[in-house]
Amino acid sequence: GDPAGAADAAAAALDRVPDSALARRTRARCLPVPERFRHADADWRRWAPEGRLTEGPRVRTAGIAVVVLSLGAPGELAGAVASLMAQDPVPEIVVVNSGGGDAARVLRAHLDHIRLVCTPRRLGPGAARNVGIDASAAPVVSFLASDCRAAPGWVAARLRRHGAGAAAVASAMIPDAPGNICNLLSSAQLHWTRWPDAPVEARGLYGVSYTRALLDLCGYFPTGLRVAEDTHYNAVVADRTRIDWAPEVQTLHLYPRTVPGLIADMARRGYRRAAHPPFSTRADYDDLRDFTERWIRNKTHGAYLAAQRATDAGPVRRKALQILLRLSARAEVTALRLAGRRLIRARTGQAAAARAGLSEDAVDPAAALETPELHLARAEALMAGDAGRDEARIRYALRRAVALAPRDPVPLTKLCGFLLDRGHPAEAFAAADMACVMAPGLTGFWWIRQDCAARAGYREEEYATLQHLLALNPADPAVHEALAGFHARSGNPERAALRASHAAELRPA
Repeated sequence: GDPAGAADAAAAALDRVPDSALARRTRARCLPVPERFRHADADWRRWAPEGRLTEGPRVRTAGIAVVVLSLGAPGELAGAVASLMAQDPVPEIVVVNSGGGDAARVLRAHLDHIRLVCTPRRLGPGAARNVGIDASAAPVVSFLASDCRAAPGWVAARLRRHGAGAAAVASAMIPDAPGNICNLLSSAQLHWTRWPDAPVEARGLYGVSYTRALLDLCGYFPTGLRVAEDTHYNAVVADRTRIDWAPEVQTLHLYPRTVPGLIADMARRGYRRAAHPPFSTRADYDDLRDFTERWIRNKTHGAYLAAQRATDAGPVRRKALQILLRLSARAEVTALRLAGRRLIRARTGQAAAARAGLSEDAVDPAAALETPELHLARAEALMAGDAGRDEARIRYALRRAVALAPRDPVPLTKLCGFLLDRGHPAEAFAAADMACVMAPGLTGFWWIRQDCAARAGYREEEYATLQHLLALNPADPAVHEALAGFHARSGNPERAALRASHAAELRPA
């Protein structure tokens, strides 16, 4: 009940640990809305430092915020926002547009009712989501892409589910023109597992809205992934709570309506898909070819059955569905294999470069198909040469590996170790600190933060990190042993002995 006192305490904490992302976030949350979003240190700026925020005078204070994700301010963006303005109740609307374009012009009819964040730099989908999380205030946060529309009742149905106790609510995805065969088939291939009548065993839990309390527990969306950032995040959510399936919450997707559009769209998606598991983990091209053959067969079978169920198809229409499905599926898998072959070749080249100690651009970096393994191999190749000369390249490679592996402590360990070895303790601690902000429930990241704090001589941060580890793992004897060592080094033998005794009690006999 003392917001001014809370703000003063948070400011004092930030003075003590100015490099702590956790301290900055605490201070930002003590500021009143809308000052919180306009502040020079507003949380959303860490994802879009070049961004500009404008807020209309009639932005709703609502029970749910909807973050509209936009790239390049396409004309379709206005339709997405209009579908939200037509909801009852109207939500708090935050539009995040990156990659240029004139979003203010596209949205001129709605500017009084929205909070708009624009940045000229292209953001990944995870970073754009994170901007919206930090630039909104409602207790529930949902997302809508610019090429989608919220069906009538979308907001009210979500609020009913959350009001009944759900922390995470997944929604259905339906075609915007189901009478168009290309539109229907595209929806079937991409999202039939999200149709309202999808069978339980195949159901895809996406299009999720989250309570802000759950977001605080699970952290932020991974920023380095081009696709599947929600898959990674929802895996974290599923470890903590059940994701409710709400088929009455329906999102309309603007799918292609022509044969060339369908083929081109599936080819683009297949090419991007190659850089992500399970395709990116194939050992060689023969392995990739065999795996994709099985995968596409299963995928198209389910899509064809779903499309048949969705339409009163006579013999001619069924034949057309079969032909179009074969064409679009072949386009997708051909592009996937082409990209996969390039990725395998790049991975092999990186391994050869690492063995040879090459430090220059001796191999195809496959930038559009980057994986954490490729960047780690590149960093190791550069470190085998003149690490001093190539320090900037090594840092970049290791940071990209961290960004592309949002739940893997190995790249973070390598990055922090390299920075500490090169005499950059503050930078190493900041990297570990940010990883803990991104994924506060991952114990491995907190152990790395503790190691960085200890090696940098940040005793208060080391102790705070150990206390956090104790809260996460009160029955782990390793945490008690680490605290015992800390207290012993700090000249507190009584506390050291107490923690050591706890560790002994928790060790199996």
